[in-house]
Amino acid sequence: MKYSLPIFSVIVFLFSGGISSPAQQDTAKHTFSLKEAQEYAVQYNLTVENARKDLDHANAQIKQYLATGLPQVNSNLNYQDNLELRTTLLPDFFNGNPDKKIPVQFGNQHTADFGIIVSQMVFNGPFIVGLEATRILQQLNAQNLKKTETDIREMVAQTYYLVLIGEKTQQVIEENYLNMKKSLNETRKMYEAGFTDDIAVDQLQVSVTSLGNAVKSAQRQTEASMRLLKFQMGLDLDTPIHLTDSLDKLIRQVNVTTLVVQPFRLVDQIEFQVADTREKLASVNLKKEKFTYMPSLNLNYSNQWSAMRNEFNFFNPNENWYYSSFLGLSLSIPIFSSGMRKSTVNMRRIELEQAAVTKKLLSENLKMQYQQARDDLVTAYENFLNEKKNVDLAKKVVNKTAVKVQLGTASSLDLTQVNSQYLQTQTRYFSSLINLLKAKIHLDRLLNQI
Repeated sequence: MKYSLPIFSVIVFLFSGGISSPAQQDTAKHTFSLKEAQEYAVQYNLTVENARKDLDHANAQIKQYLATGLPQVNSNLNYQDNLELRTTLLPDFFNGNPDKKIPVQFGNQHTADFGIIVSQMVFNGPFIVGLEATRILQQLNAQNLKKTETDIREMVAQTYYLVLIGEKTQQVIEENYLNMKKSLNETRKMYEAGFTDDIAVDQLQVSVTSLGNAVKSAQRQTEASMRLLKFQMGLDLDTPIHLTDSLDKLIRQVNVTTLVVQPFRLVDQIEFQVADTREKLASVNLKKEKFTYMPSLNLNYSNQWSAMRNEFNFFNPNENWYYSSFLGLSLSIPIFSSGMRKSTVNMRRIELEQAAVTKKLLSENLKMQYQQARDDLVTAYENFLNEKKNVDLAKKVVNKTAVKVQLGTASSLDLTQVNSQYLQTQTRYFSSLINLLKAKIHLDRLLNQI
């Protein structure tokens, strides 16, 4: 008979979707409570680090956009070597013969210009609204960072539970393995004394072998869960860690009566806050496109120095540079864009309407999630209590059957069957336990308590 841990394998698969890469840490042993593991992950998880970079990028983008509306100063230096001056034909007024054309060359072989130009935006509607949009984008990135941190806390909690349940599963199977091995040794002695047949020994041997394999499988799955936890926390996979919170402690923290009566506040949900900010951003983008119909005004001021030479002697302090300057206003008035501006405004209006619908849909979904999460927690807690009673009963049956086998009033087959039932009951118990803890952490998130 082969013993396996199907529910534990499924749980490992469900929680294997970590979204981070391990950071290089020292190899000293770390101890973590659940809360400490969550905070460590928020600090070192690389997905969270990327979200922080997005926020830094948004801050830099605001500064960059703001700078475009501040004074801009540029300089230019031009040099030209007129290898052959352009020839122009002029009437010969000097000799009194205007009908005759004479070739004349104007200019100098070497020319140079140096200028400094200062420009300042006076009024630009899209720029003003765009500045507001960058601030909203900064807020959106800050909210995305908070959402990522919340996701990591929830994920680490689920994997933390998984490791503890894996360790407990391994412990139960090891105890069962030792008990069955003890029964095998006792039955073998009875066989050698002639009180039972070899079939009883063979049946127990099959069970012991299967349990031995199950112990190794449970150990590997627990190690895989531990690696997943390190991965999510941003720890090097070779770093030894120890979890200080026990399953019993975490179960005692599940106060169903208190949790199900706590009020649900939609505005506290980070997902709702993100959707609300996206709607505001869509509204500002629409406003920005409407402002493209307005004129824009810029101020320009220029200083320029020019030099004309027949020889390349621009660095001769005795030669003159000729100064000029101007101050001007540039007014740009949009007149006709073949419907491009109108189409863009319509697109932004549709995007705003979509953002509003998305926010409303999310609001209803979150309310439904809260109601379902409360029901799931109550159901999971009731199932947990029932399975816990079943485990106690199944354990009692195993113990009594083992005594009967020793007394010769029960067969080894009976012991194998009740032992198999006990392991199945344990599997259902651990399944109910992980469901309870998952329901609790999900409701904690919806109540903004994670």
